[in-house]
Amino acid sequence: MSCSDFLIFSNNQIIATGRLFESPTFNEARTKLILELVDNNMPVRLLSETYKIRTNNVGDFNIIRTRHNGINERIEDLSWIYFIRGTKVISLRSKNIADVQPIAEVLDALLKNPPTSQ
Repeated sequence: MSCSDFLIFSNNQIIATGRLFESPTFNEARTKLILELVDNNMPVRLLSETYKIRTNNVGDFNIIRTRHNGINERIEDLSWIYFIRGTKVISLRSKNIADVQPIAEVLDALLKNPPTSQ
């Protein structure tokens, strides 16, 4: 299983960080992603409150982070997105922008339809 860290820049400023893991199969990629989230020693109840699976967004499998909105409700925190496309696991995070979804969509499109070399 290979791993690469990367930075996303805009106007010479780092706006997001990412990590790409590649696994032999989709099931191993999904297991790797879930184990990475579980491995942070968070209690199971808090883990299930903090992360949410989404099926209608980027990748073949998508998890986002949630947070409290101040009135005892959980809302989506799109500054953290994890997704799988095929056998590749991508995690994106940002402290500078509130929504990394557009970046995730571009990365997902590139993974889904990689450019061909001429």
